[in-house]
Amino acid sequence: MVERILVSAEIEEAKRLVAFLDANGFPVRAALWLYESDAERWRFIVSLADQRENVYSLYYDIAKLFNAKGLDQGLLELDRVSFVDADRSIIRSLSQSYKGRRSEGQHIFSTRLPDVYVEEALILRLPA
Repeated sequence: MVERILVSAEIEEAKRLVAFLDANGFPVRAALWLYESDAERWRFIVSLADQRENVYSLYYDIAKLFNAKGLDQGLLELDRVSFVDADRSIIRSLSQSYKGRRSEGQHIFSTRLPDVYVEEALILRLPA
């Protein structure tokens, strides 16, 4: 199934997820939608301020938080999210390229950045 179009409902769910994480002890440093052409899908990439060695424990803790809050608030489902280190090349390259510029809501198409090529991305947040 080709998932080429990112719909506004998904964008809003992702924004709500970022706000939820920020409000519940998981401060978000970077967040963006990234189109993965090899898999023909969009992934929501999140880098948290506090990194963990074990990403599985992170997913587990966030899932527990979802359950504890009894969430049916239209948040993006965790199976669409990849939690990555802030040093991952896509985050690092975008942060360097957009340093000092407004990046929120920036839609990028076919862009070569240091260390990475971005076919398509929608930035929700980058480190300042």
